[in-house]
Amino acid sequence: MKKIIITESQYQRIFEEKKSKTELFQEMITSEFDNIKAGCESFDFIRLPDGISYDTCIDSEVIDNIKVDEVKMMSSSPTKMDGTPYNVTSSLYVKLTINCSTPNPKTEFDSVVYDLKQLLVRKTGGIPLSIDYQINTM
Repeated sequence: MKKIIITESQYQRIFEEKKSKTELFQEMITSEFDNIKAGCESFDFIRLPDGISYDTCIDSEVIDNIKVDEVKMMSSSPTKMDGTPYNVTSSLYVKLTINCSTPNPKTEFDSVVYDLKQLLVRKTGGIPLSIDYQINTM
């Protein structure tokens, strides 16, 4: 059984906030992506910003913004061999649209999404996230 420990403020932000989950995650992703871009502006090849990869810094240069399209609460309850369920594990599914100004980006944005996911998992207190994305060129 996996236990996830979150603070009361994190619980309220995720589960009891009056805003929709989509608005809440849009704010968090916009904030984290702005932090990534700010950290990448001053990076050098020897010292990268904490929790951000070199590929993320390169890829973030062509991203205009990231839009949250959908947030769903999911729970899974796998069963044991005898048919009894394990404890229910909650997770969040987040669908994003990455808007970029380059007509034909030469890259997928997996590193950006991975780094965003890691930052969001820390921010939400360890709640498992599943992130799916599509690319929109402007």
